[in-house]
Amino acid sequence: MRNLVFIGAIALALVFTGCLKEDNTPTQYSDIGTIVSSVSGVKIKTDNNKILYSNYVPASYDLVVGTRVIVYYSLVQEDPLAVSYNYLIAINDINNIKTKFVQIVNDVSRDTLVNNGLSLSSTWLSDNYLNVDFVFYGQSKVHFVNLVYDILDQTEEGFVVLKLLHDSNDDSYFTQYRGLISFDLSNFSFEGTPPHKIKMKYKTYDGIIKEIIFEYAPPSEN
Repeated sequence: MRNLVFIGAIALALVFTGCLKEDNTPTQYSDIGTIVSSVSGVKIKTDNNKILYSNYVPASYDLVVGTRVIVYYSLVQEDPLAVSYNYLIAINDINNIKTKFVQIVNDVSRDTLVNNGLSLSSTWLSDNYLNVDFVFYGQSKVHFVNLVYDILDQTEEGFVVLKLLHDSNDDSYFTQYRGLISFDLSNFSFEGTPPHKIKMKYKTYDGIIKEIIFEYAPPSEN
């Protein structure tokens, strides 16, 4: 399963909603969200359920509806009377977020799994995505991070147990990097009626197994 997720060798500095870049005038904001429209510009639905609209997209950016992004922007106008958006913005930069599906473990792939541990900065649900903001150490090799489902782990009544695994690819613990992945839950087959209880387990660099509980309901069923 080593080809499932690519983590680049460049650290990702994340600035979430409400944080400001103090060295810019006018003030620059940033948000994480999903592109929901490419008509006459771009509309981005943020993870706090606001719609950002810009009639300009950087020429170098490949605009695709459904892409998860981090967008850095200046606020042009807050328009509570607008029908289809909350904020008119000027995009300063926009970067894609890696998205992956939950991987199903079988008898063959189970023996190939590696779990070197990592540190979590934050996790949250947004629509169909389970988002993981994490820290890891490396030097020169590609790292792999996956969210996996193994039938052998399903021993806790009422919960779907998922494991967050980090394969360091035998890299040296030289430099601290930061990564963000949005795991798409839309193709995962949950049993029963929503909300579905998810218990995500992960290992820290100290070898401690920790867990985080989520309640997930697909957007169409909220």
